[in-house]
Amino acid sequence: MKKEGSSAESVTVSVPAGGKALLWDKKGAGAISMIRIRTDLGRKSEEQQRILTRQLVISMRWDNEEAPSVWAPLGDFFGSAPGIKPYRALPLGMNEHEMYSYWHIPFSEGARIEIENDGVEPCEIAADIQYTPLTTSHTDDLLRFHAKWHRDDYLDQDVERFKEGGDRWPDWPLLLTKGRGRFCGVHLHVYNTWEKPDEEAETW
Repeated sequence: MKKEGSSAESVTVSVPAGGKALLWDKKGAGAISMIRIRTDLGRKSEEQQRILTRQLVISMRWDNEEAPSVWAPLGDFFGSAPGIKPYRALPLGMNEHEMYSYWHIPFSEGARIEIENDGVEPCEIAADIQYTPLTTSHTDDLLRFHAKWHRDDYLDQDVERFKEGGDRWPDWPLLLTKGRGRFCGVHLHVYNTWEKPDEEAETW
């Protein structure tokens, strides 16, 4: 649903293998209210989905910053690490055809969204982006949206402290930050490996 005073833009880009493509570049002050991404991932096998949703990476920069405030594999950013897993929630969701984000994302000097492709084949991405132009006097008072993906053990902290017997056991740090802000949530995907047992589960 389009908000009053907002504008919507649609774009389709081909992201080359091993390269990146500019999805959206907006100068001035405003706030993104919707990002909707469409790909053909839903028509691929489950294994291909799992690989491609990690190989395609979305990055976002606000206000001419050098390092992105958002950097995450496409699947993880929209809430599903192991491929396409349909679900619906207020801020995020996906189905076999598209992924959506309704996070309120303000910026004062500009916004830049790129898609990177770490795979070996080009991929076509279609997107709808809805935003509202605002004044800098408004956006300068708003917090900036951040989302970072990582699979680091203990965020470069002293590992011994987090092992059994350490003073931080059994903690597992997910976020290191300082200053004012608001923590909105975390998407945790546990990749578990196991050896197939000699006996079938029905016999246990």
